[in-house]
Amino acid sequence: MDRVLRVAKRFKEEHIDVKFQILGDGELKDELLNLRQQLEVEDMVDFLGFQKNPFPYIKQADLMFCCSGYEGFCLVICEAMCLGVPVVCTKTSGPIEILEDNEYGLLCEHDDESMFQAVKKMVLDEKLRTDYSCEGRKKIMQFESSMIVSQIENL
Repeated sequence: MDRVLRVAKRFKEEHIDVKFQILGDGELKDELLNLRQQLEVEDMVDFLGFQKNPFPYIKQADLMFCCSGYEGFCLVICEAMCLGVPVVCTKTSGPIEILEDNEYGLLCEHDDESMFQAVKKMVLDEKLRTDYSCEGRKKIMQFESSMIVSQIENL
């Protein structure tokens, strides 16, 4: 999550008005709160803690930014796509497979500049967000139970 804070700092430096919401909790929370203060992005990054039902937060988001250093099959990406939320994600094995070389969402490298540029592109381009929202919903159809059952039966 330190990556989100550094990306937020870049948005602040470029005077682009965005708001990041971080759901969940963990042992690094105090460290991250200190970093948020050091980077002076308290007005841009909210820590909402553990949410029993995260879906209303995801649904209202303009985009989902997943910046894991490593990730298997990332369920939260699929959840966002189900809800029509476009995705920006670092290139890790699961997201690469799900987003298929930027066909269903934006993939970026793991450095701060690449992450910032990808999120910025999605933030500033409403048509891109709309397109990825539609494409993401199409991709998720592959995981419909009827499709899975059909594939198993074919095997």
